[in-house]
Amino acid sequence: MMRNLWMAIALFGLVARPGVAAAATDACAPVLAEAAGKDPVQLATEFEKQFSGDTSELRPLWAAATLLRCSAASMKDAGAQCATAGRARALYSKFEDAAQARGPKPWKKELADAKKSAAALTTAYAESCAKAAHAAKNAGQHEAAANLFEATYQLTDKALHLYNAARVCELGKLRNEAVVFYTAYLALPGPWLDRRDAVTKLVQLQRQLASDTSDQVRQAQTVADAARAAGQRAESLAAQASSQARSAETRASQAESRAAQAEQRANAADQRAQAAERKASDAEARVAQAESRVRAAESAAAEAGRKANEAHQRAQQAATQAQQASQRAEAAEAQLRQALESLRQQPEPAPAPGRER
Repeated sequence: MMRNLWMAIALFGLVARPGVAAAATDACAPVLAEAAGKDPVQLATEFEKQFSGDTSELRPLWAAATLLRCSAASMKDAGAQCATAGRARALYSKFEDAAQARGPKPWKKELADAKKSAAALTTAYAESCAKAAHAAKNAGQHEAAANLFEATYQLTDKALHLYNAARVCELGKLRNEAVVFYTAYLALPGPWLDRRDAVTKLVQLQRQLASDTSDQVRQAQTVADAARAAGQRAESLAAQASSQARSAETRASQAESRAAQAEQRANAADQRAQAAERKASDAEARVAQAESRVRAAESAAAEAGRKANEAHQRAQQAATQAQQASQRAEAAEAQLRQALESLRQQPEPAPAPGRER
């Protein structure tokens, strides 16, 4: 059933020529009718999974991209609209790369439509998404701004937007996300806005994540989810960066050389993602150790307090006993003085008769 659905969407997508507002025209009506009652984003994810399971069939990618393109225009929320449009364009690029790798001739018509659709998405949404990203940044909505910058990058392939996403995450103290965006930005073939600055900030953020145990204690409940989300986003951005690198190499070198270099970049991106996950695990372990030491210190402090209380009670008892002993000594001394006084007051006995004094 799922196969029939993406085949129908792909067929209607080929018949419908994309325009600037394609989802608002009759061109996308049959596509949306086929997906009626279903979440287009979730459905596109299912199509993409089908392609991952069988990469010899490229049409699920085409269907996913077309469904998202047609769904974007009717969305009211700017964040959701930009994310959907950006993902649609990224899927068109992924389709183009896959078709080029297998030989473009069988996919000539689809490739032509993919290029037109990608260009239409950029024209329709890139400028508004960039403005929305800057507006969210100025409003202090750093996470929303980062997502919008990421979507704008997907729509334009301009590295500047990834750099902006990293910077806005840094401003919002979203350090894990900032590391992901800086890593993806530096993985691109260039040109970079300021590579040295990005490398410096990436190193500083990695050091802060490794050493700031107090932050890790406060965020112990969310660090695992954040690390997983960052890893997933890193994989997504690494895949897109690899796709864009392969496209650039298509114009510069032969297909065999492009594939080898793209594979090397993908492996490097995987290693960086694994390293990020290992650092997150190490940070979690340090948090657990710190919590254990805090609990041990609290227990020792409680025991010391108890012993101090006992010693204080014994000291009070000794003081009471000393006071009582002092009182008894004073009473005995008074009695002794009284006895001596009594002896002094008694008359001396008279001498016996016949005895001289």
